Amino acid sequence: MYQAFTSGRSVTFVLQNLSSAVEGWEDWYSEEQARMKADPVSRWAVEVRNSIEKQGTAGPGRRAYFGGPNGINPLLEALTSAAPRGTIGIFLMDKLGRCGWVVEAPDGTQFEVYYGAPQGVTLMTLYLEDAPGGRSVDSAITEYLDGLEALLSRAQQRFL
Repeated sequence: MYQAFTSGRSVTFVLQNLSSAVEGWEDWYSEEQARMKADPVSRWAVEVRNSIEKQGTAGPGRRAYFGGPNGINPLLEALTSAAPRGTIGIFLMDKLGRCGWVVEAPDGTQFEVYYGAPQGVTLMTLYLEDAPGGRSVDSAITEYLDGLEALLSRAQQRFL
């Protein structure tokens, strides 16, 4: 999730850097910036990205749904059976919505190892408290990335 927000911002940085190299770019891009500032999902994506980059969190408001007839048991069984050596704990839904283990190294230091649950073991939906219209993160990221793709398409049509 966090990669989509931080990488999306890199796209707009590259576009901003073209202003001095392409005639007419500044006027065109200022209109595009106004469009993005008027879009609630784009504004929210900037806020989430800033929170991730500056505070290390995407914000409050996570909810997890563990699907299947056995609820959370298949996920716990998978985490238990795949645990790396030195595991001292399991965590579900950290501040960025990840699952995994707390592992202790031989020197006593502790670190987190993240786990990608097998397909069908877990169904998680991460909601952020301030997502526009109560969207899920999946929905908001898709809309945000689709908007960036449309922006790049408009740039290509106009300048190439």
